[in-house]
Amino acid sequence: MKDDIKNNVKVNNNPLKEIASKSILVVEDEFVSRQLICKILRSNFEVEAVETAEECFNRVSEKEYSLIFMDINLGHGISGLEAVKLLRSNNQHAKIPIVATTAFTMPGDKEEFLDAGCSDYLSKPFTKEKLLNILKGFNLL
Repeated sequence: MKDDIKNNVKVNNNPLKEIASKSILVVEDEFVSRQLICKILRSNFEVEAVETAEECFNRVSEKEYSLIFMDINLGHGISGLEAVKLLRSNNQHAKIPIVATTAFTMPGDKEEFLDAGCSDYLSKPFTKEKLLNILKGFNLL
């Protein structure tokens, strides 16, 4: 299955590929977390949300995003951490800021996610202020 997914994370040479400024992709399998993140972001950004890594790969092949919020524990299928590694292995997606959103808060977790290719880390539960500060750090607000 992973080989099939790796084959689907391709450079899309489609000249019609949509490029949207200030657009954010939220990859989150938990409904409440997904809805909260989207609600906070919708006033300033075009926001799309998906539940799986596979859906994420489909979206990034069709559109360029300003930032991706990636849940690390997606429950089933490819984990968020594996998804980050696959995205980073593709030159087209290597520069997209990816923020790990996770309840993993043990010592060393943040470093592991950053070493795997995440650009920043947002631990759950989080406040609106913390989420917005992440966006400010990427000059998106």
